[in-house]
Amino acid sequence: MGRVRGNALDTTEATNDGFSTCNTALGRDVWFTFTPPARGSLRLSTCPGTAWNTVLTVFDACFGNELACNDNASVTGCSTQSIIDYFPVVNTQTYHIRVATNSNSAVGGVGALTVSFRCGADFNADNAVNSQDFFDFLNAFFAGLPGADFNGDAAVNSQDFFDFLNAFFAGC
Repeated sequence: MGRVRGNALDTTEATNDGFSTCNTALGRDVWFTFTPPARGSLRLSTCPGTAWNTVLTVFDACFGNELACNDNASVTGCSTQSIIDYFPVVNTQTYHIRVATNSNSAVGGVGALTVSFRCGADFNADNAVNSQDFFDFLNAFFAGLPGADFNGDAAVNSQDFFDFLNAFFAGC
C-alpha cells in the first residue's frame, strides 16, 4: 500500500554541507531521514509545493554513498524542481535525503518534500496488497522475469519467493 508524507522545509537560513553528482554547485541544503517500514520503493518530490530550483539527493548514510540524484525533473509544471521516481529500498536501511538549492547564491526558501513509499508486496503497483499481487508475482517468478528478483540479488530463486511471501503476509 502506498504511504505519502509531506514535509515542510526552508533553506532561507541554511548553509551547504553536502554534495550531489547531478549538480556540482554547492547549494544551501536541508536534510531528512526515512526508514521504510518494509521492502519496497520510494518516490521523492519537491513538486508540487516548492517554487524554486531544487536538487534532490539520497545517500545510504550521513556523508555516505550517493544512491540517487535529480536536478530539474523537466516535467510539465515541475521543470526546475526535482523528482526521484520509485527506486528500491529495504527496511533495514535508513536513507538520508538532501534537498538543496541549485547554487550557493540561490536562497531557495520554503517548500515541501513529498515522500511516497510503495510496499514491495504491492507487486502490480495499484496501491493495494491483495491476491492479484500474489498471482502477478507468481507469474513473474515462474517466468524468471527480473521483476521477481524480490531481494535484489540478481537471481530469481526460492529466496525471492520466501521474501515476497513474508512481505505479502505482513501486508506492509
